[in-house]
Amino acid sequence: MLAACGGGDAPPPQPLPALAGPVSLLRLPRAGGAVAAYEPADLSATGWSSIGRLGPLKRPLGADLDERLVFAIDSAGNVVALDLESRSIRGSILSGVTTAIMSGDGSIFAIDKERRVTHLHRRSPTRFRLPLPATPRSLFGALNDRLIAVTEGAAPEVIFLAAEAESKRFPAPPGTAAATLWGDLVAIAADTAVAFFDLNARERPSSIRLGGGVESVAFSPSGHRLYVGRDRPDVVVVDRFSKSLVASIPVSSPVAAIRPDVTGRWVLLRAATGDSLWVVDATVNRIAARFATAWDTDLPTVAGPSHLILRNGADVESWDLTGTSPVRQGWIRGGAADFWILIAWVPQDRASAVQASMEAASGVQDSALVFGTLPPPVLAATPQVYLQVSSSQNPEWARELARQLAAAGHPASVRDPTISDEGYRVVVGPYPSREAAESAGRELGRPFFVLVDPLPAPPR
Repeated sequence: MLAACGGGDAPPPQPLPALAGPVSLLRLPRAGGAVAAYEPADLSATGWSSIGRLGPLKRPLGADLDERLVFAIDSAGNVVALDLESRSIRGSILSGVTTAIMSGDGSIFAIDKERRVTHLHRRSPTRFRLPLPATPRSLFGALNDRLIAVTEGAAPEVIFLAAEAESKRFPAPPGTAAATLWGDLVAIAADTAVAFFDLNARERPSSIRLGGGVESVAFSPSGHRLYVGRDRPDVVVVDRFSKSLVASIPVSSPVAAIRPDVTGRWVLLRAATGDSLWVVDATVNRIAARFATAWDTDLPTVAGPSHLILRNGADVESWDLTGTSPVRQGWIRGGAADFWILIAWVPQDRASAVQASMEAASGVQDSALVFGTLPPPVLAATPQVYLQVSSSQNPEWARELARQLAAAGHPASVRDPTISDEGYRVVVGPYPSREAAESAGRELGRPFFVLVDPLPAPPR
């Protein structure tokens, strides 16, 4: 597989100070059956499985870890759920669903055949007053229970929709779309440019021109960077705030799809032709590994700090990315036929062992990445530990997120910028130790970065 796409061995990825949280890999049988949990590093069975059985599935949606539920759409168009605590199946939570997405807060936006929208949040469904005016080609969840839809047709639009409010609509280019984790910004490929649609802006959408036809776009987990694939052999990296080009990653052919991992350390690139997969180390903007694999909505993906999970023919494999050359750590025969989903959860009887192993793992702090360099060693012993969950140039958006986190019981606050180009950082804490911070981070159910830092200015 490594030789399939050519190229020599890349230098080994360098360790970074932040830690990725513990995760489990769930196997959801496509044809129906019991769900089982696996250790991502070597794909060994954990012994955890559901008591009930799912019916045939259309696709998984994701997990709401506050509610300890994993959601999927079955082949009959029902939203069904797996309860991680009781291991039981909850069927037909919503019915008549043609498509659905899970937003960053763990809620679900479901669309039926009449394009009516239902928002499922904390097990309570809310029907939107207005249906979507056209069939959506992309859907994203946003703050304040809003839905963003990019429609198909001869006159595509970006539509910001809320349950009771009138929608905001903008003409949109016909290319692929991506959104930040919290849906505050949408980027759409527009021939030789990228168009940006800001959820909170009142002015017309902005854009940045790039040489070559733009084919694919994807935001980093923090939303700081936008990766752009063009009809030429490279991927360019754009600063989300200044809209400036900050890096270029050479590849051997144009890129059709881009998938950053949840930590921001790795970026997966799918070749426009063939089955080539390039794994980019975002700390140095360089290809770290090459594989031949199928590209689906669930796989390939990166688990924890450094394990690539992918399909190889009829099998599913796990590869360790930390060495000079990737090393296959485990495989599951016949696993490629089923759906796979990574969640930031481990079975209760494995929690202590997983936490102990994570203490020795090196991960990534996406907000601290500096292009072409390693971040400074900021994690020296200091009095207080925080979790950073977001950074934005929009102070109102940052404070709204902090308010929502605080309302959910998390001690969230906003740090104003201290230098130019720094965003308004949403932090949770302080905590007395790294262990306490990571424990709290796992309860958030969203990406976070551990900051062991003085943060001299008091929280606001």
